[in-house]
Amino acid sequence: MAGALDGQGDKVKTIDPAPEPVFSMADAKLGDMKSTQATVVAANDLQITGMNDAVAPSTRQERLQEFVDGFGHLGKMYSDSVHDSARFSKFQDRMMNVYTYDHATFKELGRLGDDMTENPPPTPEQIGQALGHSLKNTMDRQLKTGDVNFGGPDMTNLEGAMAGVMLAARAHFDPKTMEAQTQQMVDAMESELRKQNVPDVHAIIWGDTKEPGLAVVPPGGNLGDRHNFNM
Repeated sequence: MAGALDGQGDKVKTIDPAPEPVFSMADAKLGDMKSTQATVVAANDLQITGMNDAVAPSTRQERLQEFVDGFGHLGKMYSDSVHDSARFSKFQDRMMNVYTYDHATFKELGRLGDDMTENPPPTPEQIGQALGHSLKNTMDRQLKTGDVNFGGPDMTNLEGAMAGVMLAARAHFDPKTMEAQTQQMVDAMESELRKQNVPDVHAIIWGDTKEPGLAVVPPGGNLGDRHNFNM
């Protein structure tokens, strides 16, 4: 049986709650965020992270501001892409839990969101490649202190957040070529996941909505058509 994940809360399998976030977004408004400077690095260079990416700021207010700054561009693009407040709230919750689970991954995704606002933005292929590499980065960090369960709550949340990043990226896709660009992004992520030997996780396109997502298919499972995925 495949477990499928995307930016839609109604399509994600029921999982145990993620760890309690270190703050609540009820304490701040995204409109009040400080301006951020994009890293303007090539998307496929996301493996080069800052020395302190693994360490969250020491104070609650600094952590809150860091989240707002890191989530701001991604959140705006996601909202522009899906036009659904409930889905936006779910994506925000997922990104908060990524912040708690693996701070360096949150920083990587935030930098990718910043780069997506540049002119020109990364190509769909660069975005997909960056996400595949970032998932491998997360896996490597987590394996240093324990095991990785791609069907567990933390990784399930991360996979859903990464699917949300792909949805956010589509805010800057040309509506006339949306389907082709989505496929390019998904195929680039799939290629990078296979190149990095990430097991079980596959980049897919939903058959009903034609939106990008991720599917966890255990060994021996039937993935089917990745471009027309059905649970």
